Amino acid sequence: FLRLPWLSRVTGNQGSIPEREPEKRLPHPRKAAGAQITHSRHGEVVT
Repeated sequence: FLRLPWLSRVTGNQGSIPEREPEKRLPHPRKAAGAQITHSRHGEVVT
């Protein structure tokens, strides 16, 4: 659940997923956000 809070902020910033229905849009944003984060950290796209 540690990834949900900050993840909501990142995705919420883009307006991709509303905080009202996290269950439905959780799986999708989770993968997208994860890919972006890893990309920024490692500098390479990791899927």
